[in-house]
Amino acid sequence: GKVGDRLKSFYKELMINTLKDYNHAKIFIQNVPLQIESLENKKNKNMIAKYGESEKGEGKSLEDTILDINAKIDLLRKNYKDALVLIDATQIAMGCLSDEEIEITLGIYGNIDKKSKLNDLMKKYHYEKSQVYRIANHG
Repeated sequence: GKVGDRLKSFYKELMINTLKDYNHAKIFIQNVPLQIESLENKKNKNMIAKYGESEKGEGKSLEDTILDINAKIDLLRKNYKDALVLIDATQIAMGCLSDEEIEITLGIYGNIDKKSKLNDLMKKYHYEKSQVYRIANHG
């Protein structure tokens, strides 16, 4: 009935958002180590004195500037751990799918630019549009 259809639609939207978050998380974790290293380098007292790492010329004290940098590093580390949990959980959930099904499902529902990915998948696997969507919906 209508309730079942709404629940199915809600669940599908939830899964699509999870797949998008999964793709974003995979990109995010690649950049975190460099971001943390860059922030660690900014904590050097000589660098702060020379280049004034305070935000928008607020004239923060050295201690406040270092505290701000440490807070940014802590947040990056927390978000990194959260991203790893999301990636692991999503990969476990996709464990029963073939590599082809995973690529098609992520390609259709995990990307912002669905249209160009759709064409690539149709060419790669020699499928019609409806078959690509059938596989993605199944995934």
